[in-house]
Amino acid sequence: MGYERRKFVAGLNDRSIKSILNIVNAERTRHQLSSEITRGIGRLISEGYLLTSPPYAAKHKLHDAFICHSSNDKRFTRRIASDLRSHGFKVWFDEFEMLPGDSLYEKIQNGIRTSSWFIVVLSPNSVKSKWCKRELYNALEEEFERDKVYVVPILYKECVVPGFLKEKVWANFQGKKYKTGFHQLLKRLSKK
Repeated sequence: MGYERRKFVAGLNDRSIKSILNIVNAERTRHQLSSEITRGIGRLISEGYLLTSPPYAAKHKLHDAFICHSSNDKRFTRRIASDLRSHGFKVWFDEFEMLPGDSLYEKIQNGIRTSSWFIVVLSPNSVKSKWCKRELYNALEEEFERDKVYVVPILYKECVVPGFLKEKVWANFQGKKYKTGFHQLLKRLSKK
């Protein structure tokens, strides 16, 4: 970010950010915002300059889905992410989003906050993973705050499903059920 932009962003406080977002949202209801403005605001949110959710972030999610998975299940998860993208979904998947030097924690937190859905790939690997547990706890908090379905479990391999996910219906991808599971997932993600 250039010096002038950094200087502008550094001068913003919560009140001025809220005013800017209110103006943007007022304009948004009257006119379609240019993609340049939308990208700029999205970048400010994703880089952590706008940590506020209302009003803009609540109405405009940068990603349709965040995918939580164990790195041991990368091949399967990459397939899900690619197939979702080919169906027009914007997917937060670590390989698409993370760059060398990025803060894992900050990028992941932003990804969770700025996604419409949180998909958790359930397998023996993911239920043991400390990172997956941390992401899932954060997503369940987010679901509680949103007061609507947000966490979408998909069963990749037979495992001991964590207690708080047992009451949820999951998309079943076990064995040769990929197409069936993917169809169930698409149905869920298509509902707002």
